[in-house]
Amino acid sequence: KYKRTVYERNSDRMPRSTSSNFFRNAMDQISLDQQLLQKTFNPINGRSDVGKTSYLAKSADVQTSQFQRDISSMLKFMGISHSQEVTLNNGYSADIFIRPETDFSHFIYGNNTDENLNIDYSVHSNSLGTVIEVDGPFHFETYMLRLLGPTSMKHRHIRQSGYNLVVIPYWAWNKRETFEQKTEKIVSMLSKSCKMRI
Repeated sequence: KYKRTVYERNSDRMPRSTSSNFFRNAMDQISLDQQLLQKTFNPINGRSDVGKTSYLAKSADVQTSQFQRDISSMLKFMGISHSQEVTLNNGYSADIFIRPETDFSHFIYGNNTDENLNIDYSVHSNSLGTVIEVDGPFHFETYMLRLLGPTSMKHRHIRQSGYNLVVIPYWAWNKRETFEQKTEKIVSMLSKSCKMRI
């Protein structure tokens, strides 16, 4: 009798937001990995010329964490339009998705500091959109800050599929911080994601 791998057994207990129903086990990730490496990947919506709005509606049965809702609330207060739990063209579920036509350039260009000299906003605007992954403790090895393999692979696949990626780990976010501190942190993370690719 076939015995499921440790990853397959554990995946039943992992948060639903880790990936969409498209990825049912590790083999799905490995298959996508090979397609992306060999440049044979076809988006799940059947289009080869994926446009800026080609993503699927969010799944209604996905539950979001308080951590993710806190990030979403901050983006809303900042006036940055976004959606939660959007299925991307590669089958993954994005925790938070910002469309490429959504403009947040005034935030990242607002401070004329040396850190912002190498910012290229087209990293967002010319991509398929910016994905914000809100990674809680389940995405990391116990007592360590090292990403688990499936989560690390997901991040890589999102970038390879044409999206800009922002990762917010649980230890970098303090819900007790002030509104100004949280805003500054989000702006910093968005800015770093738009650094010029050298």
